[in-house]
Amino acid sequence: MSEKRHFYRMWYHAYTMQAGFEMRFQLQFPGCRELETVVAMDWDRIMKGEVKLTPTSRFFVHSASLHLLEPRVGDHVLAGGVIFQVIPDGELMRHVCAVCISDLRHYDGVEIVRRDGRPFHWPESEAA
Repeated sequence: MSEKRHFYRMWYHAYTMQAGFEMRFQLQFPGCRELETVVAMDWDRIMKGEVKLTPTSRFFVHSASLHLLEPRVGDHVLAGGVIFQVIPDGELMRHVCAVCISDLRHYDGVEIVRRDGRPFHWPESEAA
């Protein structure tokens, strides 16, 4: 299985994911060749327009934050075209649209859409 790099094209999705879920990002800033970690001061510069983003700018999910993309109990996920609430294994299904966390392995392309009562913006991905 090939590795994927996850990213956001829209800075405000990346910003809300950092603010709400402490997700960390890397960005190739204009004039730099390497990816650099985005820090709080950079968000201020980005929001003020001091950092010129291009249509191809991408906020890559930092490797230290990849665990946030794993579904957990209580999440709402999109799987097989249906939105489910993730429940613990062995719990009785009191909800029509619920799935045990271990059963998510039966679905391809599971995407978290809500966590802790807040929208969870799912990133795009590409081969690493």
